Amino acid sequence: MEQIKTISQICKLGDILESEFNKIFIIPPYQRLYTWDKEQIKILLDDFKNCINDNSKTHFIGNVVVANNEDNFELVDGQQRLSTIFFLCVYMCFKNNKMQEAKGEFEKAYKFAFVNSEDKNSNNHKCRIRMPIREDDENAIWNYDFDRTNTNIKLAFDYFDEYFEDNELKSFCNFIFTNVRFNLVILGDQVELNKYFVRMNNTGVQLNGTDILKARLLKLISDNDKSEVTEYARIFDECSQMNYFSDFGFVNNSENNNMIGESQKIEKIIQGHKISKKEDKKKERAEFESIIDFPTFILHVFKILSKSSEKIFKEGTQISIKKDKFLENTWDKLNDNLNAEQVKKIIEALKEYRIIFDTFVIKRKADDDENVYKLWNRFSKNSNKNDDWHEVDNTTELKLIQNYLRVARRGDNTNYHHFLTHYLEFCKKRILESKTYLGTLQNKAEELKNYLKNLDTALAYKSLEEDSTNSLLDITDNFKNENKNYELKDNCFNFLNKGTNTLHYWFYRLEYYLLTDENFKKKHKDDIEKYRFRYVNSVEHVLAQNDVSGLAKQEENQEVLDNFGNLVLITDGENSGFSNKPFNEKQSQFDSYLKKGLVISLKLLDIYKNEEYQKDDKGNILNNKIWQKTQIEKHQNAMLGVLKDSFFNSQEQVKNN
Repeated sequence: MEQIKTISQICKLGDILESEFNKIFIIPPYQRLYTWDKEQIKILLDDFKNCINDNSKTHFIGNVVVANNEDNFELVDGQQRLSTIFFLCVYMCFKNNKMQEAKGEFEKAYKFAFVNSEDKNSNNHKCRIRMPIREDDENAIWNYDFDRTNTNIKLAFDYFDEYFEDNELKSFCNFIFTNVRFNLVILGDQVELNKYFVRMNNTGVQLNGTDILKARLLKLISDNDKSEVTEYARIFDECSQMNYFSDFGFVNNSENNNMIGESQKIEKIIQGHKISKKEDKKKERAEFESIIDFPTFILHVFKILSKSSEKIFKEGTQISIKKDKFLENTWDKLNDNLNAEQVKKIIEALKEYRIIFDTFVIKRKADDDENVYKLWNRFSKNSNKNDDWHEVDNTTELKLIQNYLRVARRGDNTNYHHFLTHYLEFCKKRILESKTYLGTLQNKAEELKNYLKNLDTALAYKSLEEDSTNSLLDITDNFKNENKNYELKDNCFNFLNKGTNTLHYWFYRLEYYLLTDENFKKKHKDDIEKYRFRYVNSVEHVLAQNDVSGLAKQEENQEVLDNFGNLVLITDGENSGFSNKPFNEKQSQFDSYLKKGLVISLKLLDIYKNEEYQKDDKGNILNNKIWQKTQIEKHQNAMLGVLKDSFFNSQEQVKNN
């Protein structure tokens, strides 16, 4: 049989309606979802508008690369641009009285949006852009029910409402089908689509690492069984939506609807491949902010999998959580003879750990102005709504330590959160080995908190043993959650007296143990509730290096100027606000934050609100508040005492089964 060669030709968008190119465009499973945001949509619409206003003859939108099948084109490149134009055409029909037939001034828009759909009651209707792994979106688009589409598609339709005046749509419609051109590239049958898709990354198309990994993994499944590739693509794509809770098997059970999955054991949820289709799709999917992105999540899962006995990875593989080397730490570490069944295990593991991540790791609700990360659950005891999210009861301390680790263990100024590898693995063992339900998070909260506390302390202790480098030192694979008698040398914290080179982790650790110290909480009960863990990176000298009062120049104060007792960690802006002001003025600045409901540092709270530092050697209260060697050393001894005690306060550990 003669092979068909690749062809390329410049087309008008309107040519699709009147030629042999009048076909459906199918988005293959290995493609990414629709990802354009408002800014990208605006750029395209502004380009169209500028051409219309300047009476420009044409506007070129680039390449649209397809594979030619009998009844359709398989869309290999150009999905985002073509999908946006498709959504715009649907929107034009919607504004034209929810047009369901090809008549009137928006006839071409209708013919581009829908194919073989002259009878609105016919089952023949088809969207021009087909999404085999998103049939619900297609049905919602056909019915002009945009609230039921996934979030990015809904965003596009919402933005059209924001962007257009009603009288603009007709000129846009005429322009699109008369003046918009693109280069239609129809690949020959000798081209392997999956490999071509990946190869585009080397020719200017900015595919990210997860797109390439997805394409390569699905290729191995499709070579073996094409019927399964779509379902595994669904799983991969659902896992990728890190700012939403995944929809894996979470069905509201009217007989027992008090917690996520309480009527189902996690094994059943994980084993079920179908992504649930919520009945109440009209309610917008709740948006959250995850502490990690999808590439980082994949790296954590691969790191866990690499330690298993499965022959999925090359011998001696070690995975690093580094996004700049994503493919090197995922695809390149997999066995050269990887097969379809192993690929399925990888994608099923992504699903499994995504369910665990959603349940046991904090998230911030997108509309939460307080920027608070909590442990969330779907369904309240008195609600039948599928998106009725609420904070899980009895998880305050687990939420607290995760918020601490979120800033203290983020890793090299990037949100890698290395502790998650161990935590996710621990959660899996606790859930699966003890056969507990997902809904029992609150019953396991204390155990999980103790695990994280011990994990953090073990890492901190190892860091002390290694002379405190700035990297998060990995713990050994046989790490056990047992009581450990930590032995700290008297001078173990001397390295903290290094001025601005002081390791930020130890400031964060101090804040956590101050926040959980009963005496500290009692002393500062009116202010401590205002405290929130934040990522901050500026080391402030309480007694300024160029203090305007001249105290910093005194010889005895020079000795302690860069010591831990004189240092706090705050933001750059807060540091600039304190500047070189004397102690009393800085305290007034700190008090102004308190009046706004902000405690920017618990260490500073202790400095400015602890009268013990304002007494002389005989215990008499000083007339003027000062901050120099005596006060600095007294504060330092107290804070280092808290840090030392933190190692011994971590002895209440949960034991592994």
